[in-house]
Amino acid sequence: MKKIIPLILTVVLMIFCFVSCNDTILCEEMESDSSFNDSSSTEKVPDDFSFSIVWGMFGTSSYNSETGRLIKTTDATNPDDYVTTHILSDEELKSIYRIIKELNFEIIDEFGPDDFNGSDPHLSLSLTVKTNGLNKTIKVKEAASYNSANTPNGKNFLEAVKAIKDILENTQEWKALPDYEFYYH
Repeated sequence: MKKIIPLILTVVLMIFCFVSCNDTILCEEMESDSSFNDSSSTEKVPDDFSFSIVWGMFGTSSYNSETGRLIKTTDATNPDDYVTTHILSDEELKSIYRIIKELNFEIIDEFGPDDFNGSDPHLSLSLTVKTNGLNKTIKVKEAASYNSANTPNGKNFLEAVKAIKDILENTQEWKALPDYEFYYH
């Protein structure tokens, strides 16, 4: 019996240590995970921040945050049927501001013809940002897809445009617009 008590105490102590160790690891993972410790979620979007974006095959879709004008396509028999208004929620605005800020938009120069793989049809993209005295537009005239960049800055730009486009295309206003009249192959 004297040998069993120390054995039981040792097992209990080992279990306690194992559980404590796993909890510590879990806590450390939670702290490093941005969804648990996201300092950017408390970051304030500047009052003068606005942007406009053009995307899609031949640049037929667009959005302007100052007016809320959201255009699904300009390539239609009746283009006005594909226009709506969407005012960004605070969460959408913060997300888009964070995407643009992480892109380091102010230091990216214009792209050249060798920065992206081209195709026909092709994506035509444009992102204009106004904030803190900055008023800058970056354009990509021809890109085969959102993963067709040949440079790190090009890759980051395409990812940012795609992320913003995805936010806009997931709004109720976008989804309420009619299906495309013309599709590109």
